[in-house]
Amino acid sequence: MRYHEIKGNDEVSIIHDETTGLDWESKSSSEESGRFYRKKFNWEEFSVDYINELNNEKYGGYDDWRVPTKYELRTLVNYNAVHPVFSASVFKNLMQDDYWCGNGYGMREDCAWVLNFGLGATTAAHKTTKNYGIAVRGKKLPGAKERFVDNGDGTVTDKVLGLMWQKESPERKSYNDVMEMLKDFELAGYRDWRLPTISELGTIFNEDYEGKSWYYEEFFKHENLKPPILQHITSNLFKGTYVWVTNFNFGYDGYYAEKFIPLCYRLVRSVNAQGTNFHIPFSGQDKIFSAEGKVVGERKDCGCVSALDFDNYVLSDNTGIAYEKNCKNETYTFSEAKEHIKRLNEQNYGGRSDWRLPTVDELRFCVDYSKKNSAAFDIFNGSIKPEFYWTSDETVANRSWAVYFGYGCAVPVEKEQLCRCMAVSGGVCDLADRSPRRYEISEKVVKDLYTGLMWLREELPLMTAVEAEEYLNGKDIAGFSDWRMPEMKELSTLFNRRSLNKEYMDKEIFPHIYDYPAIFVLAHETFNAMFNWGINRNLCYDGYYADRLNGKYIIKPVRNF
Repeated sequence: MRYHEIKGNDEVSIIHDETTGLDWESKSSSEESGRFYRKKFNWEEFSVDYINELNNEKYGGYDDWRVPTKYELRTLVNYNAVHPVFSASVFKNLMQDDYWCGNGYGMREDCAWVLNFGLGATTAAHKTTKNYGIAVRGKKLPGAKERFVDNGDGTVTDKVLGLMWQKESPERKSYNDVMEMLKDFELAGYRDWRLPTISELGTIFNEDYEGKSWYYEEFFKHENLKPPILQHITSNLFKGTYVWVTNFNFGYDGYYAEKFIPLCYRLVRSVNAQGTNFHIPFSGQDKIFSAEGKVVGERKDCGCVSALDFDNYVLSDNTGIAYEKNCKNETYTFSEAKEHIKRLNEQNYGGRSDWRLPTVDELRFCVDYSKKNSAAFDIFNGSIKPEFYWTSDETVANRSWAVYFGYGCAVPVEKEQLCRCMAVSGGVCDLADRSPRRYEISEKVVKDLYTGLMWLREELPLMTAVEAEEYLNGKDIAGFSDWRMPEMKELSTLFNRRSLNKEYMDKEIFPHIYDYPAIFVLAHETFNAMFNWGINRNLCYDGYYADRLNGKYIIKPVRNF
């Protein structure tokens, strides 16, 4: 889970955010407590008196509590939700109201920033007004000169957050026109530019108002933009209708824009997976088994599943994908599943209007390979049944791929068959995208810039799963000694299930992969500790078919970079 409570009781409790590394005070439900969740403060009472009191008493054992910046407080906001926009199951004692943030409002000394936890908008408030406050501790986002690098090609890279920005802010366009333009847009040799989220846009907003500007003047130019209105549009929509914007005249933001009104914009792209929130979720299985099924080790390099649980969907922090929750107890043909998706968007289900069928990879991210019947993570609370679920990956002969949540395998299914449907929304990377910009290929290794994984390009001798685990343990290959067996979710990203020529693995990436007599590519996970999972190179089917005692199969070592 993304959040967990430490030092937990009502009087001394901290909520730790695994994603940002920040610690938040947990407000008290006791009216006698100075941290009572309904207590309001003016700016000085909160930023000076309250913060000093926490530090003097070393609340939770720490004396470095402070007022959160706009950026930090915004990390708690889900802009696809309203009333509240925070996780109420975690922050049980937050109010849907204004909270103090920032270091004061630069345009007026008598005002300071507030963020509204009912909607997520930030504005300024007079310092004498009474608002709520929540303290934070932890490492701050570094300053502009430590983060930004001018690439000299019309782009600026944020090396801390892993985002590449369009340096110039072009002539105004509407949200609708920008979305249409992006289909063929190219800058600095890249074609994966997009509108930033409101949170991403906030990372190039100069909260300190240096030089009397909300821009970081040294890095982001705006000669073409003339006041009085410098509202920058984002990718976030309010109830599918209005566009969230940040006003670089006055610093406010909100859902003020119509989709058809020309406004300012600045595009962004993800530099690589290490600089985004995209991380392939853990498979659920961290045990290493001998050929006879005995536990002989444990995987140390697997990240946890991090997700937020909302009323209508589960939002994965690993991937940025929202999964429809509490799916109706119904089955659909493939065309009926598409109609179900259409209805969700018409209803603006969960405050989102971009629902779609998931790819195999996106649906497989929900699989917990340590379980069966149903092989889904606990965050779904039993809403995923041990049955077949449709994906968007269509294949030949009137079939589309489906994931079976009895065990977690993926197979093609006739489109007239009845399967369940779980819609998805959002996300960062299209893992079915095989464009050249995704990969950096050298003689011995290939880097996948979407996933942050490095694959060994050369082919190893055929091995059993146990032999492979032993062979890769600390062995120096191509200059690296941290190779490992891939998880199923990692291995799956190498297969293009939309291929019409049945070459599901790319020969440009792995030129000798089809020279093997064996066709099964092994993964780390086991079934009942006795059979290994893997994927059929020729058919793209997957399952737990590998004979751990005697079977020798294809090994594709992987490492993180």
